[in-house]
Amino acid sequence: MFFLIYGEDTFRSRRALRATKAKFCHDRDSSGLNTVRLTSQNGLERARNEIFASPFLAERKMLILEGFCSLPKGDQEELAGIIGRKPESTVVVFFEESDPKKLAKSPLFNLIFRQKYSREYRTMSPLEAGRSAVDAASEGGVCFESAALRKLTEAVESDSWRIHQETAKLTALVLSGKRDRITVQDVDSLVTGSREESVFRYIDACTDGNGTMAMTSLENLLAAGEPEIQVVSLLQRHFRLIALCRDMMANGTGQANAATRLGVHPFAAKKAWQAAQRYDSRLLEKLMRDLARIERGLKTGSALPKISLGLFTANLTAKICALKTRER
Repeated sequence: MFFLIYGEDTFRSRRALRATKAKFCHDRDSSGLNTVRLTSQNGLERARNEIFASPFLAERKMLILEGFCSLPKGDQEELAGIIGRKPESTVVVFFEESDPKKLAKSPLFNLIFRQKYSREYRTMSPLEAGRSAVDAASEGGVCFESAALRKLTEAVESDSWRIHQETAKLTALVLSGKRDRITVQDVDSLVTGSREESVFRYIDACTDGNGTMAMTSLENLLAAGEPEIQVVSLLQRHFRLIALCRDMMANGTGQANAATRLGVHPFAAKKAWQAAQRYDSRLLEKLMRDLARIERGLKTGSALPKISLGLFTANLTAKICALKTRER
């Protein structure tokens, strides 16, 4: 048996991964000795050894393979063959956070994503985001006024990480006042401006080649308390939106349809469309590769978060300055 958990909504996909692991530990591995997690950095050989290793004093073991669909094609094909011969005693869970377009080119992903236990977590629609906030508040014993819920979802859009972070703060606030209802005033007092706006201020500064402003915007993002890995994820999402806008331009699709096509708030679509007019495809591809490298470094502990993001920002603004100089 093997599972696949993937999708752009990394909050829900990671929550599903934790739930899958917790259920296995509860049902099969209360000692925790038969649950192993490997990232692609551990390599194919380590994965092979764990797949064929017998459980310790148990009938089953769980092996979580994270990011293995990003391995070289030859390694993926070899791993696909190994999976076909794995013992029944090994339950394999594949976990992927890569761009869905990139995953579609993975031979390993194409082998496993159609199977029974494949679960995709796409970016939530505004309606789903609202329901998620209501559910999170209900778990804390509070509810939203309808206007407060609308204001919150307009601020955080479909970012499930921030939906739960902000709802948790709002819940703590109203409970501390011995209340059970989140009001518009609560949202106004506690929820800062949309993180989308902060990221686009950062991207605009980079696009203008304004290194000082870009570094300040980056510092503000990190100072807001967001985990560095989530900042990287958000940047990846926005540069992906910009790339999609460029594709739409090339295909003759007008800006009026951008928000619907992209499934995002009109503000985000407008800013992405404007940025797409200034970024070329090769630069966008390089930025996505650089961010993927930073993401791997953060997940494996081989990179210093602030330094990696700072170097990314400095290199990007320098590149833009050079392009603007050649255009003069």
